[in-house]
Amino acid sequence: MKVNYRQQINYSSINFLDWKFSFFSSDKGLIFTTFQDDPIADFSKWSGISKLVNRENPKISSAFLDYFSGRSSSPKISIDWNFWQFSNFQILILKKIAGD
Repeated sequence: MKVNYRQQINYSSINFLDWKFSFFSSDKGLIFTTFQDDPIADFSKWSGISKLVNRENPKISSAFLDYFSGRSSSPKISIDWNFWQFSNFQILILKKIAGD
C-alpha cells in the first residue's frame, strides 16, 4: 500500500491493564494503530517510513483510554484519510465503517 507522506508522523503508546496500545498520527489525525511489542517496526512494515517523532497526543490518548475503559462506546478521533493512498471507493467504505 502506498502512502502520501509529506508531513511529520508522531507516535505514542498507552498502557491499559496488561497490554500496550500504540498509535501513529499526523497533524490531520490518526493513521495507524497496533498492539505489537515493536510498534515502529510494525508501522514501518506497512508504510516504509521509519523516521518518526515520539510525541504524545493527549486528545487521541484520552479518546482511546475512554473507549478501552468503557466510558465511551465510540471514540471521537480525527482520521487522516489522505495518508494512505486509498481509492475513492475504499475511502467511502472506510468512512462508513468509521461513522464519518
